[in-house]
Amino acid sequence: MQLEEQQQLVLWLEVALERQHLELDRQLTLQQKKHEQNIQLLLQHIQEHVEERQATSRLQFQGMIQALEKELAHSMWVNQELNQKLSTSHLGGQGRGMERNVAGDRPASLRMQENFSTYGMLEQTVEKSRDLVHAPLPSTWRRSSQSTANMLIPDDLHQKNVEFLLQAGQAE
Repeated sequence: MQLEEQQQLVLWLEVALERQHLELDRQLTLQQKKHEQNIQLLLQHIQEHVEERQATSRLQFQGMIQALEKELAHSMWVNQELNQKLSTSHLGGQGRGMERNVAGDRPASLRMQENFSTYGMLEQTVEKSRDLVHAPLPSTWRRSSQSTANMLIPDDLHQKNVEFLLQAGQAE
């Protein structure tokens, strides 16, 4: 009888050991799943953070691009105005060779975009000039009593601008 009791005890211990082994496997599997979920959650947070940074960077770059496009449109407008002034100046036909067709080799969509940009810049310039014209004069402002010999006459100023532009064109 002792042998049978010992065999039953051994069998019972083997079953208990097997049950314990299965329970440990189950707990390990649960911990692995939980760990996998935590890793997925961390990856998701990292991905969202990266996307936010990319969106912020993208917005910053778009803002910089828009500012550069406005600056380019303004520069092109100023260039066109200067070329027109140069061609209509008292130099006659001398400045006409320097004139350049800004829209010459551009597709129609770019020319239209430039026209809209130029129109917008022109509106802003007109608004600024209106503000300046209607601005009140400072209380300390007085008419200058200096002689006009030292002051540049607009034609002289225009002539100096034309000479500078001609020199700059030759330097290029």
